[in-house]
Amino acid sequence: FQKRIRSLVFDYWHGEMGEFTHYDELPILLGKEGLKLKEFHSLCTGLLAEKKKGDRLWLEHLVTHRHEECRFLMARDWDVQKAYALVQKCLTLRKEFKLDTILLERPPKEEFRKFKTAVPCYHQGWNDRGQLLAIRLVGHYDTKVAMHELGGDKARNFELAYNEIAQRILAPAISRVTGHREWRSHSIIDMQDATVSNFLNSDLRKIFSLSTAVVQVCYPENLGEATVIRAPMMFSMIWSFIKGLLTKRTQSKISVDSKSDPSKLLRPKFVKNPCLPLEMGGTVDNPGPLYVNSELEQIVETYMTGERDFSEILGDNSDYHLIA
Repeated sequence: FQKRIRSLVFDYWHGEMGEFTHYDELPILLGKEGLKLKEFHSLCTGLLAEKKKGDRLWLEHLVTHRHEECRFLMARDWDVQKAYALVQKCLTLRKEFKLDTILLERPPKEEFRKFKTAVPCYHQGWNDRGQLLAIRLVGHYDTKVAMHELGGDKARNFELAYNEIAQRILAPAISRVTGHREWRSHSIIDMQDATVSNFLNSDLRKIFSLSTAVVQVCYPENLGEATVIRAPMMFSMIWSFIKGLLTKRTQSKISVDSKSDPSKLLRPKFVKNPCLPLEMGGTVDNPGPLYVNSELEQIVETYMTGERDFSEILGDNSDYHLIA
């Protein structure tokens, strides 16, 4: 497992790993889907021709990666005009929040660690379907540090940068390791020790509401599965708020479990790649908190804080770079 993880750096904007012909079981080059994909591609190519050089990067990626085009179409039930409107909205948000260059804004290591401690989240391998595993420890959120010591804008930017890292680096690189294209994530939201204050802080809710909105527009069909574990009784009240931020399609991918031991629920999803942490019924036992010490998070921190240069993986046409 450790050796496989070490090959997780690749060229996102220009890299390709083979022709994408099926969205799950749906053939996307035949029948009505094939015609709609062709029409959608034509619209996006025309939009690209209208853009200035500084606004073309993400669009160039979109029109040269068929699976990305299909994500927008699938998110709008293959309605070409609605999917095209979503692309335009995505471009607006990417420009507003500078998402194309957000990974190049290097925070001091101490500041990044403070965010990771205040809002502990981390990536830990992938499930048996090749979906990037992302874990949030909601019960350990420290809203005082996140909102007052760091500040809302910085906390928001860290959240947005994490989305970009998952989409531009980790998930596509895992696809190369597993041998099949997969951009979706499996999110585990661990609510052990969560209190009302973890959810009712209005400033923190604004950040996560914004982050959720950006994810649904800029990374459609991003969620493969979400499992809420060790959910307290009060979560039913909070869930009604959270559901309002999500589409019905996204809601159908979320399950909630209140048992104190989530291992029976989670272990069957990680048989081929046993990367679950020990406290969730798995076998991975790293020293110190995994949100800092997991293999993927060490890679993320190295690049986020400028110890290694993102241009190694985002700025040229090379295929792989090994991380020493």
